[in-house]
Amino acid sequence: MPGRTDGMKILREYSKGLYSSYEYQSDENAGTLDIEVGVLLLMAFWSCPAVMGFQRICESLQRLDLPDGFRFCVLDIDGGGDLISELAKHEVWIGGSAEGYWFRDGEIFVSTTVFSATRERVEGIIGEMT
Repeated sequence: MPGRTDGMKILREYSKGLYSSYEYQSDENAGTLDIEVGVLLLMAFWSCPAVMGFQRICESLQRLDLPDGFRFCVLDIDGGGDLISELAKHEVWIGGSAEGYWFRDGEIFVSTTVFSATRERVEGIIGEMT
């Protein structure tokens, strides 16, 4: 599990400058994350699908008009503790595939993986946030 500084450096490399307004949490302190509108992405640094999903979401977000207050939070899947257990109750199986939990009005309203987070789907989700 990379530390906060290492994790941010790795994410900057993965994002290829496409989008840089994300927050990174490396440990279970993220359990206190309060997202009104945005996405929480589980990042498995050891997983090619997770890297691809992160890049795909960065690419999609950089092209969109995002709602006011939009937050893109990235949580290291290996350090999420209780929050990971709570997220596992949702419809997406957690396994290192860039699981994304999309928030509207402070509640998760849809979840995605790298396979379902196409540019078109992300655009649709953002449209549903407003």
